[in-house]
Amino acid sequence: MKRTRAEYEADDYINHRTMFITHEHGRASSLYYVTNHWVIRCSGHTGGGRVATTFIRRRAIRYLSSTGHQSHYPMLGYAPVEGEHTGHAITRILEAHYNTVNIPDEWVAQSGVTWVDAVAEIDAAVAYAQRSQVLRASREVNSRNDFNPD
Repeated sequence: MKRTRAEYEADDYINHRTMFITHEHGRASSLYYVTNHWVIRCSGHTGGGRVATTFIRRRAIRYLSSTGHQSHYPMLGYAPVEGEHTGHAITRILEAHYNTVNIPDEWVAQSGVTWVDAVAEIDAAVAYAQRSQVLRASREVNSRNDFNPD
């Protein structure tokens, strides 16, 4: 069941601003950008019926270890959990000043999205989220179309 805007705005989020990469063997990486209220994810994997997609979600995020320990701070090896989505383990927590020139060693573009594409997607998603204040939206990576509320 979808939540109303008032329900989202009433949430007292405890998200900590961060940016990180997740990865699972045999798949492409995902790039996450988290603010107090937003979780923005460029899921870089294409294949097996999946298309690389960038998601904008206004919701809380938590992190879960393989042994079930929960945290509100991102940690290497922990999986991000946002709503019904559980991501792959965090392989790198990035500095606040990322750029397209210095590609992190942990970024894997296998069957997926380049580092430059992922950064451009995050930047576009942040701009859209700030402009529209939509609760949820997504688009296919590199589509160059605007995001669609979902």
